Parts: sequence; structure tokens; C-alpha cells
Amino acid sequence: MIDQGTSRRFALGTRPVTVKQYRQFLEDEGKETDWVADQDGDCPVTGVSWFDAVAFCNWMSQRDGFGPRQWCYEPTPLKQYGDGMRLRDVSALSSYRLPTEAEWEFACRAGAPSCRPWGNATELIDRYVWCQANAGNRVWPVGRLEPNGFGLFDMLGNVWEWCQDAYLEELREWKTVDEREDRILRGGSIFQRPSEIDCKQRERTRPVDRRDDCGFRVACTLPEPGTSALG
Repeated sequence: MIDQGTSRRFALGTRPVTVKQYRQFLEDEGKETDWVADQDGDCPVTGVSWFDAVAFCNWMSQRDGFGPRQWCYEPTPLKQYGDGMRLRDVSALSSYRLPTEAEWEFACRAGAPSCRPWGNATELIDRYVWCQANAGNRVWPVGRLEPNGFGLFDMLGNVWEWCQDAYLEELREWKTVDEREDRILRGGSIFQRPSEIDCKQRERTRPVDRRDDCGFRVACTLPEPGTSALG
């Protein structure tokens, strides 16, 4: 896919990160797993903060051969993901990260001019979206409903998804992360009414917050043809 605002080529995970994938991260990092122990492994992981999500992205980058200088997120001097950590320029790096808000919306719409990737009709929501009308107050395994035109599952509903951006009127990438500055969530969740579900819906919360209706999916900038992702 191509970011229409920057002409940057990027890829996005076809599904949100699952509990099973997140448990592997916790195990490899020697972290406690109790707080996700009762979640279904094929469901999107929930209860993750923005800081948890970017730590997962760096873990994926390291696993796939990217060195620390190539990671999109620079931990604090104490190797922590939290207040004072830094963001690197995602246009120059091909390691894993969260999608920018612009990338997320472009991928969600999948070229559709309507407010939903399948059109404006709410009657079709049950085919694409887990929301208040059909979810039964629980999250569902990823990929069970139909994908959008780009082949992406669960872009709307099921869980809110963290984006890279701080909640600003003029969206831009910040160099240093302030835990008091809200970060953007997109997509809605099982608690939204069908009438609330659309590609423009956005919410915000602090990057330290962990919510039971919030997860994430992974993105990366694609290298230009003829160049190496590993530098």
C-alpha cells in the first residue's frame, strides 16, 4: 500500500496481534503472563498500553534481524518503554511499528469513498464487524468475518487499535513521547453501536492506559525497490 500523504510504501498486518502472539513476546522477554492467561489465544490481545504495543514491535524487529539502531522506537536510557522514550523517523526505517493514523484510515477504507469499506449500509455490518449488535459483550477470534477490499480483517470493530500518532490537530510524529499526551485509537470495538462504526471514528487515551477493548496491529515501511530492508 502507499500512504497518500507521503507516497511512502507500507505494509499492514492482515489481522490484529493475537493473544498467542503476545504470549510468545512475553515469554521471550521473561515477562509475567498472568494478565493474558485467561484470554483466548486466537482473539486480539487486549489490555495493552501504547507502550506495550511498541515494545512488541521492537521485539518483532529484533526477531527478524533488525539491530537496535534500526528500530522505530528508542527506549529510555534505562531500557524502558515509557515517558521520555523516542520515536525515530518511520520513513527511513523498515522495522516494525504501529501504523500512523493516515495509514490506518487508508488501509481501512481500501479505496472505498463511503464511510465503510463495503459501503454505507448498516445492514451488512454483521458480515464484517464485531460490535454491540452481534458480539455478545466479548471479543472474537481474528479473521472470522469478511475482510475489506485489501484483504484486512477486523479493521472495524472487535477492538480499538493503537496508532503511532499523538492526538493533535496537525498530525505529526513526535520525537519524544510524553505519557501525558493522548495517543490515537481507531476502528471502534465490540461496545460500539452499528451506527457508530465507520472509517472516520477515532478516540484518544493516554499511552499508559490499558483497556479491555483496545489492541493493535503491526505496520512497517517498505523499502524502495532495489534497496535492502536491513540496511
